Amino acid sequence: MERTRKLTDLRPVLNLDKHTSQSEQERFQNDTIRPIIKFQHELITSLVTNHKFYAKSTLNTNTKDEYRAALKAFLNGQKELRHQLIGLVIGLITLTEFNQYQLNSSEYQRRIIQIIVQRIFDAIGPK
Repeated sequence: MERTRKLTDLRPVLNLDKHTSQSEQERFQNDTIRPIIKFQHELITSLVTNHKFYAKSTLNTNTKDEYRAALKAFLNGQKELRHQLIGLVIGLITLTEFNQYQLNSSEYQRRIIQIIVQRIFDAIGPK
């Protein structure tokens, strides 16, 4: 129980609208995944932008749409990096949350990468 309390205390509080019509996946995404990704933002951004193929993959992007597409293709093409990014999130979930994660891990992994693409795009993408 001590680990659970410490992990949840680390997470920033997000002011997201709570909808009663949210699916279980949306609730898990908003209550668990998003706060962890926000907490890990600097580490995630550094891991992605310091990857040896990041600059090459995003170099010739002239528009926001081109950058977003290149970033998404880059993250989807680098399996080791994807696994590291997912690990940065999974390592900060509680045992109860991990059991929930295991029920639909491929969907949650897709959502993790999708949120990371958006956060990196918003933080360092072309203005």
